[in-house]
Amino acid sequence: MSTKAKTEADEGPAEDAGPVEGSVDGGAEAAGARILRKKQIVEQVAVATGLKRRDVREALDSAFAITRQALSDGQDVDYPTLGKIRVKAQTRPSGRERLMYRVTLAKSPPAAPGETPPAGEGTDADTA
Repeated sequence: MSTKAKTEADEGPAEDAGPVEGSVDGGAEAAGARILRKKQIVEQVAVATGLKRRDVREALDSAFAITRQALSDGQDVDYPTLGKIRVKAQTRPSGRERLMYRVTLAKSPPAAPGETPPAGEGTDADTA
């Protein structure tokens, strides 16, 4: 099962992109969307944090597995540095259920590691 999102615009800054809609059986890759691959994310996080790539990969795999499970269970996901992911189940004419999701990106870019987020932006400590 694929979790690729369909996007209306691939150009311009992320904060101007607005909501992104897609479905678990969407086809952004087939539509020619640019893709940020796992290897690139791991490398960028490792450089930004000074952590070993193996440790970053394990942490990201765990975080994304938790996020995927929550979305599969129909839970919305709110992560302040990313934005909000809302889930809506739709029944197709074939009777098969399809999960649709809407991503609303955070209004400001995330703070760099060690920086304080801009006023009004939540942090993980807000939920504790």
